[in-house]
Parts: sequence; C-alpha cells; structure tokens
Amino acid sequence: MQKPGKTRTTITGKAICKKWLFLQQGDIVLVRFPFSNLIDYKIRPALIVSNNRHNKQSDAWICPLTTTKGIKSVPVQHALVEGKLEKESYAKTNVIATIEEDLIIKKIGKISNDKTAEVIEEIMADLK
Repeated sequence: MQKPGKTRTTITGKAICKKWLFLQQGDIVLVRFPFSNLIDYKIRPALIVSNNRHNKQSDAWICPLTTTKGIKSVPVQHALVEGKLEKESYAKTNVIATIEEDLIIKKIGKISNDKTAEVIEEIMADLK
C-alpha cells in the first residue's frame, strides 16, 4: 500500500531509502543545521516555521532549537503535542535558515499551533 504525499529516494552507500516527506509548520525535526560558512553543519533539532503550502512547493524555513535561554528565544518544551525533547528547549527566533528536505534526518515532534504562532510573532517582531 502506497502512502500519500511526496517521496524522495536517496542513495546511502548501497542501500536505497525512500523518505516520506510530510513537513508541516510546527514540526520539530532533526536536521543538519548549516553554520554561517554554509560548509560545516551541526546536527540539532529545529522548528519548521514556513507554512504548509510553502513546504509542499519549496525548501523549508526553520529556526534552531537550543537549551540555552537567550534574549530572542521562545520556550517550546511544554508546548509539545507530539514527540519528546530531552531537555528544556528554546526556539532561537533571531536565526532563520532555508533548508533542503535532504538535510532533514527525521521528525521528532510537533508543538501546538498557539506556540507556533507565538514563535512566528517573535520572528516578525525582529523584522520590524
């Protein structure tokens, strides 16, 4: 039985894997988050902030999650409606990246729509 949605085939060594891509706003994913030099990366959790229509057509916009509380951060630990984070986590709203779906390792959770809206509000406040 085939699942609905987009698929992407990736070749890892000799194995061929299919990734089912259902990226939605508010999903917490484990990604290869690029550093500012765009060469090096760190594997870390990130929050998808782009809307669902954008996610179906293009790369996702994400903000990284961190365990360090900062001035421009929103706590997300207690807003989880799905999945689990090991430590208290904060969305860094002053750091946004566009990321290809290939860099997403897996989905690890989802936060509530209200908390997603709060994170996006904080991002928009930084742009003003």
